[in-house]
Amino acid sequence: MTDKTSPASSAASASPSSSTPPVCAVVGVGPGNGASLARRFAAEGYAVALLARRPDTTTTLAASLPAARAYACDVADPASVSAAFASIRRDLGEIDVLIYNAGSGLFGTVDDITLADFEASWRVNALGALLASEAWSFEVEARPFAESW
Repeated sequence: MTDKTSPASSAASASPSSSTPPVCAVVGVGPGNGASLARRFAAEGYAVALLARRPDTTTTLAASLPAARAYACDVADPASVSAAFASIRRDLGEIDVLIYNAGSGLFGTVDDITLADFEASWRVNALGALLASEAWSFEVEARPFAESW
């Protein structure tokens, strides 16, 4: 039995065709939360797109999961986000679930933090989330069921 918040209940309703699995994109995959989220959605029948700046973790993880692919993506770079999402659509299909897990920590006092460091962190934490959401929302808005949301 699944509840409305589980990946299994979402997988059953996300894809109109039973032959094509729903797609989950995990942005910011490392060895911790991102990998765990990817494993969970893969176990529930999703094709999983694994996005990270460096392919070391994602390539290995993709090889261990059914219907998973690794994509290089620097979320602070609009062209990189656009290219990654275009590749996902081409390879796996439209994205049904987007998980934004990318993050950049910045700790220190006002005197310790440089403007360059602050901007770099902001680009990952805020701009990257916006770019990924925009890339995905344009996909969703084009679907016939989007008006019912």
